Amino acid sequence: KGEQFEDIKLNVKALPWKILKKKIALPFKEFSDDTIYLLLKTKESEKKFSLKFYPTNNLDKWWLSSSNPYKSDDVWTLSTTSFKNYTPTHLGNGYLGVVIPAEGTGFSKKTQAITQIAGLYNYGKLVRLPLWSGLGYFDGDNWFEQELGEHKFKQVLNMKDGYIKTYDLFKDKERQTDIEITFFVSREDMHTACIKYEIIPHFSGTVTFLDLLDATRAEGINILSLKEEDGYLLLNAKTNDKGIEISQASAILIDGLNKEKVKEKIVKKDKEIERGLYFEVQPEKKYCVYKFFTIFTSLESSNPYLATKESINKIVSKGFEELFLEHKKEHRKLWQADILVKDSSLQRLIHANLFYIFQSLRADWQKSIAPCGISSFAWGGHIFWDADLWVFPAILLISPELGRSIVFYRYQTLPGAKENAKLSGNVGAQYGWESAEDGRETAPPPMDKERHISSDVAFAQWLYYLATADFTYLKEFAAPIILEVAKYWASRVKYNKKGYYEILQVIPPDEFAGVIDNSVFTNATAKWTLKMAIKLCNILKIDYPSKWEEIAKKIYLPFDEQKQIYLEYEGYKGETIKQADTSLLIFPFEIETRSDIMENIVDFYSRKLPPSPIMMSSAIYSIIYSQLGRKEEAYLKFLELLPHYHLPYLVTSESPDNKTISFVTGMGGFLQSIIYGFCGIRLREDSLVVKPNVPEGIGEIKLKNFKFKGVKFDAECRGNKAKVKKLRRDEFE
Repeated sequence: KGEQFEDIKLNVKALPWKILKKKIALPFKEFSDDTIYLLLKTKESEKKFSLKFYPTNNLDKWWLSSSNPYKSDDVWTLSTTSFKNYTPTHLGNGYLGVVIPAEGTGFSKKTQAITQIAGLYNYGKLVRLPLWSGLGYFDGDNWFEQELGEHKFKQVLNMKDGYIKTYDLFKDKERQTDIEITFFVSREDMHTACIKYEIIPHFSGTVTFLDLLDATRAEGINILSLKEEDGYLLLNAKTNDKGIEISQASAILIDGLNKEKVKEKIVKKDKEIERGLYFEVQPEKKYCVYKFFTIFTSLESSNPYLATKESINKIVSKGFEELFLEHKKEHRKLWQADILVKDSSLQRLIHANLFYIFQSLRADWQKSIAPCGISSFAWGGHIFWDADLWVFPAILLISPELGRSIVFYRYQTLPGAKENAKLSGNVGAQYGWESAEDGRETAPPPMDKERHISSDVAFAQWLYYLATADFTYLKEFAAPIILEVAKYWASRVKYNKKGYYEILQVIPPDEFAGVIDNSVFTNATAKWTLKMAIKLCNILKIDYPSKWEEIAKKIYLPFDEQKQIYLEYEGYKGETIKQADTSLLIFPFEIETRSDIMENIVDFYSRKLPPSPIMMSSAIYSIIYSQLGRKEEAYLKFLELLPHYHLPYLVTSESPDNKTISFVTGMGGFLQSIIYGFCGIRLREDSLVVKPNVPEGIGEIKLKNFKFKGVKFDAECRGNKAKVKKLRRDEFE
């Protein structure tokens, strides 16, 4: 401080630091905790400005470099030893999800352990459930929390087996305690979650464990009852709108202590019930406390209260270790298929993307997936095109069973889509830009004009058939959706004096544009839907309106003859765009057009993106560059995805600087950039195309145990070559 330097070298290559202001002038003039004030002198003027540094938990290109300070050969775990820049992770089983604070349970003042059930809405928004994951430890002086006492902390997320462990040496005044917490949300039983809380106190005295069910911050429900019964805490509630019943039960047990040595106190408040267990501890002796939790709703049970009581009895009788083994066995089945690379840092990142998508999907709970999965209440937990075009294709060949939970939701909500069309003066199915439990539009004006969603839904239905060859699904579920969407477009188009059909007053994928006429993506995908509907009618041998052929032939697609590109919309003048829009016609829709027009579209519109593009854009352009053989540009777009990931658990946000965690839409895009980009996978009616273009920075990619039309296969991709091996049943079992 106070010294003058003539030459300064700032080496931040291997560290995750972010520079806010990039202009650097010397010498350093003033200092504060996080800012260096610089003085820039020229002959004409003197200017003072600041260069501010702050540690960030965002990834960047350094993650894939040899200097990555977090590099590890362990590709299945993510860990941290610091509370600073801590972005929490979450666990889920496709039905129940919960955020895990640094303290290892929901007993945390700093991080709210929000919890939700996929598909449980109140007035169109996900219900914020009563908090159930809290299990607090009091050493006689203070509660175990990150802001109290001293800590030797470590937390490890095991992605292969789906659990999180928290370790700490908690020093509080004269007392020290070794702590080890294991937390899992059962994959085997979607209604169950468990916590194992082990302590080794280095003192003698009285300690407390506190179990609680806390509805003080719950939203969208009315509490019917809070009580202790048969040794369990029980909560019963109903949603405000439809009266969906919710029942929770919690139990805690202490291993190795006689009941007479444990004092118990039940405290019931207006919206909270807690059980405190008090007992004497001896130094260097291990004590283990187990928490068992179960939850049911009337969505899946005719008597949730009774089901919850029966379930808590069952899981307590089984015990933690048996439940944990059952969970790990089921969770490992998710990893029968995988994407394998040689670089361990990239491999961990791939596993993180798959892990978070797995946490939010379940084959027997077909509620689709929100943009942040089961980790957040962002966007009300609504279902967008994110599910159909971004997450679904990413998971389709890895687990068609999980993929089906996304597309079948659209069949379940088809009546709501038909009601939307009716309310707008049309026929057929108008899927909501945002939808909840019944498919009715939940987006506010003017976002409810983003009408391309209906074609996106239809596209995903056909893609599922291409991947699975499930003709029964095609006939009974996909075809009704596609045909109803075709009816909608036929009623929605307007015939103009120039002899074209138009679609007016819509918002395109580039939402910066606002409400416009003749979005080329909307119009082109409406054309795709009409042609697909005609094809399906021929397959199923049913009649269709001849008008569909005329509309598909004459629908207006704005085109600039001079630039030889499709215009994003009628009247587009080259403005900045929010995200990939016109380029989506190249992938995933694969609209037939000349290769030079594809090149023109990519070159023109990629330059119209904001300086920090959202994940959806970077992923799509990476795929398209790969398709066009522009390998290095594809890799650079892939690297643009990295700053969206946050340490320590590689959760994502829509943009690098916001806190909308965890953005599984972007994770779907990341995985697609590998599967459909670098590996060049394309699905056809009669074949699977593998046309790779793997960048040198990645080397080799192996798609392991992928499924296509009921057959498992491996594909090894290096450069522009691939080896594909069809697996016999005994090879993949």
